Formats: sequence, C-alpha cells, structure tokens
Amino acid sequence: MKDWSDHVRELGNDSAHPTPGQDPTKPQDARDIVDFLNFLLEYLYSLPHQIQQYRTRQKKCLS
Repeated sequence: MKDWSDHVRELGNDSAHPTPGQDPTKPQDARDIVDFLNFLLEYLYSLPHQIQQYRTRQKKCLS
C-alpha cells in the first residue's frame, strides 16, 4: 500500500499541477487512482467494521 500510495500521490500532483506541454492524465491512471482509493477505504473503514462484527458474533457463540 505504501508504494502504491506514493505512486498515486505523484500522479495526483502531476494532474493537479501540470507543467507546460505535459500530457493529460491517462484514463487508466485515473481508474488506478480510484481503485487505490477504494482499496484504501475498504482497508481503513470497512474491514475493521467487519472484523468487529465477527468478534461480536464469536463472543455470543462462546457465551
């Protein structure tokens, strides 16, 4: 994730602050950024919630 996030940061910077004559952001690069953000949000928010739900179910089964 760290390597990918660094690459996404560079792509974002290039897109937000283009240099004269720079090619526009490629559609695939934009899709890659969106994919990364989806994975990151899944990892940071959805996965911890799913783990907590699993732990709650397990506690109920053990009691």
